[in-house]
Amino acid sequence: MPVSLALSPEGHLITDDWAEEIFCFSKDHEAAVIPACEKGSAAVLLWLASHAAGTRLPVPALYWRDFCGHWLMKFCHRRAQDLDHAEMESFLETFPPMRGSEYLSAAILQRLWAELGAEVARQVSLHAEGADGWLKTMPHWHLVGRVTLHLAENKRDVERPFAFLATYTSGLTSDGKARHVLLQQAIREYAGAENRANLLHLLEPVSLAAEKSPWLAGQVEAGAIYRQQAWKPADALKFLKEIKIFEECGLAVRIPDWWKPAAPPRPKVSVTVGGDAPSSLGIDSLLSFRIEVTLDGEPLSADELDTLRTAQGLVMVKGRWVEADSEKIQGMLKPCTFPKECLSKRRYAYFPALGLIAVRRRFSRQRFVGGAALRREIGSRTCSSVCVIRRNWWVFPSILISRRSCDLISRGGSIGCIS
Repeated sequence: MPVSLALSPEGHLITDDWAEEIFCFSKDHEAAVIPACEKGSAAVLLWLASHAAGTRLPVPALYWRDFCGHWLMKFCHRRAQDLDHAEMESFLETFPPMRGSEYLSAAILQRLWAELGAEVARQVSLHAEGADGWLKTMPHWHLVGRVTLHLAENKRDVERPFAFLATYTSGLTSDGKARHVLLQQAIREYAGAENRANLLHLLEPVSLAAEKSPWLAGQVEAGAIYRQQAWKPADALKFLKEIKIFEECGLAVRIPDWWKPAAPPRPKVSVTVGGDAPSSLGIDSLLSFRIEVTLDGEPLSADELDTLRTAQGLVMVKGRWVEADSEKIQGMLKPCTFPKECLSKRRYAYFPALGLIAVRRRFSRQRFVGGAALRREIGSRTCSSVCVIRRNWWVFPSILISRRSCDLISRGGSIGCIS
């Protein structure tokens, strides 16, 4: 049965089963609004302002969503939580037609406002991360009142293909999305001694991050953070490398989806031991291997490799931006010539071992730490960050046979290890 919201004589929000259809919730919302009302007025108000934000609601529900949204706005901006006289008059004058509207009064609104504050305080006290952690459980609202650093691509500008912008979220739009405003506008809005504490709170994460990030400190000192900027790839890379600091200090960051802070896009050497399954076992089949440099699994051409060898910073490869370091790239590519040198010297023991070490220890944990010879070529670098070892299914049993029948694998030296 369709339900709507109503106001009880005591001033509580309850469900109404007899309302006209235009005042009722959709079927998608019915299952959530009924248990929310059973928990109390504050619970249904918070549900409307968070999980129902940006969705189509009947007029009575929209009114109460705006009422709770106004409370949350003050909470996010750390402003006074009281409902002043002008705000009270506005809510009284705009109250929509709904069952129980005759019971509405300034006292009822004040009590619902106080109940909302008490419920939020209760939930915040139970959250391990306090108010900031609790806000993360409220969709969209966790960004309100926070500074956000934006980095976007500008493909129309070849020399400066990146755009930077700092904003703060003043609130939510009617469709429930964050409303971003230039950070310099916040300075104007918070002008005056009475708003000094709010301004300091807004800019506190910026100050904390500037203490840990020399790059951001320079931006703040020059005032560049308050205006839009067009950046070269080198400038964008400096910003991307500081993201962890920004987020730890409470700043929100919005960047292109191709950049993963934990695993930035970088080329890797891919080594495949053993080609297609051979019809007969022999030296040639055991020594079959393929080495190539890949980006997200796609092989790179010779021209693309030449670009990476001489580049520094962000480089466009295969239609995407890649972090390039010429010194590291050269060091990464050096081991590619090593297996060919081994083959020319008929050092056969290296190749079967390469397949064997990738499947040892119950065929699991395939992160190759390195054999003695390969480790000398790469140095102290961790092979898993630059090298991917693959072996075909037939290589392992073939190596076991070859170990028993032929002395292809050296028994005295350390070939490699898995960890």
